[in-house]
Order: sequence, then structure tokens, then C-alpha cells
Amino acid sequence: MALTRDQILGIVDRKQKVVDVPEWGGEVIIKEMSGADRAEYMASIIKFETNEKGEVVAEPDPANGDAKLLSYCLIDEDGNRLFTRDDIEALGAKNGEVLERLANEALNLNAIDKEAVDDAKGESEPTQNSDSI
Repeated sequence: MALTRDQILGIVDRKQKVVDVPEWGGEVIIKEMSGADRAEYMASIIKFETNEKGEVVAEPDPANGDAKLLSYCLIDEDGNRLFTRDDIEALGAKNGEVLERLANEALNLNAIDKEAVDDAKGESEPTQNSDSI
């Protein structure tokens, strides 16, 4: 039997994970992003600029990448996001090791390959293809 619109929209299909953060003296809740949040996050790590030829090109925007991701994924017990875009700089000022550890948890929970994020931010190593041998 095919699902109806109301059935699909009524399904709670995003996981959450509680992660201990001893450096902050407690726990945080990381959630799976919605499709809209995921697309917005991925767009936030790329900026579009016009080059000297007048062409629009995508450039990586790695600034506060972990904080950007966590602003979409850290929630309170009621499911509300803890941080907004306005908080990204302040969140990015926290312990980098903690941010990276939590960001890796968020990447895993959201099934986002870290290599894809690094590619989008321009941080991956170039791969060698058969034409370059």
C-alpha cells in the first residue's frame, strides 16, 4: 500500500545522538538535518564569485566550517536549534578539538562523507587519474 502525503509528513525520520563533552561539563544533542538544512549547510561552505572574465565560479568557503555544521545540528531537548547563523563566529571561537570531534559526529550521523565536505571547501588532496601517470 502506498503512503499518503499525511503519512509521509507525519513520520519522524531523523535520528538524534547524545554526545558527552567533558570539556564543556555536560552533553549535547546532535540531530540529523532536514533536507532543507542539509542543502543550506552545503551551500554555506561554498561561495559564488564573479571572476575577471565575468563568469560566476564556485569557491570554497572554509571559514568556521565545523561551527557552521554544528549550528545546524546541535539542538535542545525540545528539538530546537541551539545556534543561529549569527552565533557561528562565537561558536567557532570554542575549543577547536571539541568542535572537530562534534562535527565528525554530526557528519557521521548525517551520512555526509568528510571527503565531500573537504572537496566543497577545497581542502582535499588532488587525486591522480590514469591520464596523469
